[in-house]
Amino acid sequence: MASARKKSLKLIIEDLYHDIYGRNPKRSWYVLGKLIKDNYPKIRPTLLHWQEKGYITLIEDNDNIFTVHPDKLPSKEELLLWLENLE
Repeated sequence: MASARKKSLKLIIEDLYHDIYGRNPKRSWYVLGKLIKDNYPKIRPTLLHWQEKGYITLIEDNDNIFTVHPDKLPSKEELLLWLENLE
């Protein structure tokens, strides 16, 4: 069974590519859900890594987690493959 960290990151990846250009680039705690909020300490290092690569900008306020930069994202398949190989 996948770890809570991997499940959380997979949810974020799925969200990143769902109607990527038709939505607000900000991702809220509410939209991403309780699993993300509960596992945030576990996934924050990955989000920091993604920020370094320019995929997102962390906001971490009461409403929003991050802003997505669609033009900087690799393909969904690339991120899912990366996630498969994550320890």
